[in-house]
Amino acid sequence: MDVGDTRVDDALKQKKEIVDAYFTNKNIVQENAMLKLVAYKNEQLIKIYAKQMNTKIWQNIINYPFCVFSGKLGPKIKEGDKQIPEGFYKINRFNAQSKFHLSLGLNYPTKDDLILADKDRPGRDIFIHGGCSSIGCIAITDDKIKELYIMAENCRAKIEVIILPFEMTNENKTKFYNKMPQWVDFWSKLEIRFNKIKPFLKD
Repeated sequence: MDVGDTRVDDALKQKKEIVDAYFTNKNIVQENAMLKLVAYKNEQLIKIYAKQMNTKIWQNIINYPFCVFSGKLGPKIKEGDKQIPEGFYKINRFNAQSKFHLSLGLNYPTKDDLILADKDRPGRDIFIHGGCSSIGCIAITDDKIKELYIMAENCRAKIEVIILPFEMTNENKTKFYNKMPQWVDFWSKLEIRFNKIKPFLKD
């Protein structure tokens, strides 16, 4: 924990009891917990799951709505397209001095992203952050990023972030596959990968 940084200290003072309750309500010991984040672009929602290291089931402890939405459905292709990427990522940066209050960086672009993205300018610096503006990141307000930042700091080991275009229901697939057929193959591959995880996610 970056204790000593004013923003993190303030977040702890304001949000520690609230965050602790998210875990205790699910009988999860926070100091021995792991996090997984699943974001749905169409629903503009990010779901936070947690589990003990020695268990298989991820329990949904809290959900955060996007404050604003950038771009449209479909993967990020190049720098400046304002697209939120779609895929499987890890949190690899903790920025307590972000211009968006606090932010958590994703390891975009991955080798999977570079299959479709521009090889020279795929874009970079994709974050989950505070504030209410975005040109390709996920903004959840200063208030909510305080909670998520504390959780991520306490559960740093291998935090996976999955970003999907929409909840993979039959209704959504019919709707969006017809509207955006160019991404059907890409989305189908995301769904196959996500389906291996989905049985272990408890909402």
